[in-house]
Amino acid sequence: MLSRRELNKRKTLSLADRRRFGRIRQAQLKCNLGTVLDLSAGGLRMISDRPLDGTVDVQLANPAGLAVTVKGVVAWRERMGFRKHLVGIEFTDTTPDINSQLSRIAMTAAHY
Repeated sequence: MLSRRELNKRKTLSLADRRRFGRIRQAQLKCNLGTVLDLSAGGLRMISDRPLDGTVDVQLANPAGLAVTVKGVVAWRERMGFRKHLVGIEFTDTTPDINSQLSRIAMTAAHY
């Protein structure tokens, strides 16, 4: 997990410098760890009811029944209130097949 100093350094970089993959805002995408706010091939941003840390298995599923499990690491987290945490997870074991599944899931649960 990044320290506050490292997070502050990253905030000064432009979005183009920080993002390797485009984000897709999500409206109806759930996972075993909470509610997904946006998703990319490189990771996701979500709201969880508990603080997360370290390595996690993320199980994503959309209302259409598409599902995938991806390993990830908690890149950052911010407490938003009682039992409410904003969390960034970076995927660590993606393959072309997993990326394809993530793309289909993201597009069917997208919020424009």
